[in-house]
Amino acid sequence: MGSALHELGRTIEALESYDEALAINPHFAQALNKRGIALFALERNDDALDSYDKAITADPKLADAYNNRGIVLHELERHADALESHDRALAIDPTSWIALMAVGLSWVRCAITTGPCKAFPAQSSYVRIMPKPLPIAAAPLQELCRFPDALADLDAQSR
Repeated sequence: MGSALHELGRTIEALESYDEALAINPHFAQALNKRGIALFALERNDDALDSYDKAITADPKLADAYNNRGIVLHELERHADALESHDRALAIDPTSWIALMAVGLSWVRCAITTGPCKAFPAQSSYVRIMPKPLPIAAAPLQELCRFPDALADLDAQSR
């Protein structure tokens, strides 16, 4: 019911619905994850992060909770933590295009603030599943609107 309420834009009622479900089962990972989504929509980022952490504790293989947690961490400008969270989601579900995209975008945001060497460790799931590092080096250049440099880098790596 909470999801339907949220889809209708009735976020506070959705939150109340998730809280009712969690009163019955406080370890219901899906409800904790959805509760986090509602809290994030209400701009209660710290509460959303807490809800995602509880969802992950209840079900450490809930990739959606890691992805959602990463989104909140970006809002809090904790880009390296967000990258780690999205990378965990990708490790759980390496076929998830959402997780793959989130890791790539996290890396770009992190690289802009900390530099690419620190931002994207070689053990990252993103690096392990990519056939070659083609988009990895060019992505920060593109994000910085340095399109000619990004194209040159892609060209050089594709040879």
